[in-house]
Amino acid sequence: MIDINENIISIIKKVRRKIIFKMLIENVLLSFTGGVIACIVLAIIAHFTPITFIYIKSAYILIFSILIGMVYSIFNIPDNNYTAKIIDEKGLKERTITALELMESNNPYAKIEIEDAYSHLRKINYKKIISLKPPTKKFVMSVSMVTILIIILAIPNRHRNIVEQKERMHIVKEEEKDEIEKIKKEIKKDVFLTEKDKKELEKEIAKLNKEISNINDEKEYKKQAESNKKIIEHKKNKAKEENFEKLAKKMLGNNNLQELGKALSDKEFDKAKEEIDKLIEEAKKMSDKEYNDMLASLSDKLAGLDINQLQEALGDLANEMEMTNITLSNSQYASSNSNNSNSGKSQNNNQSSGTGSDSGQNGQGSGQGNSQGNGQGSGQGNGNGNGKGQGRGKGSANSETDNESIGASTEDKNINGKRGNKDDSQIQMTKEGISIGGEKVPYVQVIGEYESKAYESMNTSDIPKGMQEVVKEYFSGLN
Repeated sequence: MIDINENIISIIKKVRRKIIFKMLIENVLLSFTGGVIACIVLAIIAHFTPITFIYIKSAYILIFSILIGMVYSIFNIPDNNYTAKIIDEKGLKERTITALELMESNNPYAKIEIEDAYSHLRKINYKKIISLKPPTKKFVMSVSMVTILIIILAIPNRHRNIVEQKERMHIVKEEEKDEIEKIKKEIKKDVFLTEKDKKELEKEIAKLNKEISNINDEKEYKKQAESNKKIIEHKKNKAKEENFEKLAKKMLGNNNLQELGKALSDKEFDKAKEEIDKLIEEAKKMSDKEYNDMLASLSDKLAGLDINQLQEALGDLANEMEMTNITLSNSQYASSNSNNSNSGKSQNNNQSSGTGSDSGQNGQGSGQGNSQGNGQGSGQGNGNGNGKGQGRGKGSANSETDNESIGASTEDKNINGKRGNKDDSQIQMTKEGISIGGEKVPYVQVIGEYESKAYESMNTSDIPKGMQEVVKEYFSGLN
């Protein structure tokens, strides 16, 4: 009796597995068809309003619909009683379900019923009674929906250019986010930055990201994002340089580290590396107390380092200071704030060049001229100048001659002179090479006009936000 029961259960389980796979196929096919219908609706809407990444969104919808069908099938797995009913529907006339109910019974008639059910179960071909082939109607419906979706997607979309622009913008923003995340990780790992520096830089990054988040022009976004990265890099290096300066001052207060501190303060890095080698040799002769006191005077973090580790740490410090110094020197933000930058370019709205010079009462400097329409512009200023100036040219409103090539020199020249009286600057107006009169204009008025123009440029976003403070500091230094 026990063997017959086990054999009946074994047959039921085989049929049950077939039923599970059949239900899975049908449920997934049904949910997939529903997903395709949702994609059709999305594709139709896309012809009336721009929808970005419609193919990717459609793929997500279809994958999600398939998962729904699979999850539904898992939560609705048939049990043995359900399977027995399915088997009985194939001609066994409730023999299988009856056998399952009588398996725990001791009634002598139960044995007869179970043996009868088993004799019929052995004869059935369960591989045929449960077919894995999907229902024809459901399959045809699914194929028809897929065909309709392909046709709709193939129809030209009038919003295509707008969608492509938005998609490119989205990709650019995602790429920039990845770049910012890399910068954040580098900042966190930087051992030469304090925790306070790192938090301030993170706040600055968040602020700059917020400022450009609403920019929808691809070129403008890339330009501003690149500017922001340079601003962060500059501020990071500036913070590190301040930390290096503090460390160099600490070294100057220690007899053993004075020469190294002086070399680092003076940015003589080759000499600093030589001093590091000398320091290590001297450290070998120090007592443990003297050595530990020297480390403590630098930083608590250096406590416990042996001589080789100290040499490596100081070498890394010197190399990092050198690289930071080079980076800051080459930074466009640092160079733009230099007071020795008196370079200029003559510009003319009619494609003509002008001549100009700045001269004090007792000296001359290089400057810039600006001619518009016809005529030449020249100015007299004050102080020493070192920069780049335009060559001599003549502007004219005559369009036939405005585009002619004019010789110019862009060589840097140093011109010595004495600073004139800033209240006695003079502007001389000329017309076609002939003086038509001039007047003395106070120095502060001239600077004020340039300052006003600079602030106007800031208001119209011509100057990146990171450079605006530099411009303000520059004019503050002139007043």
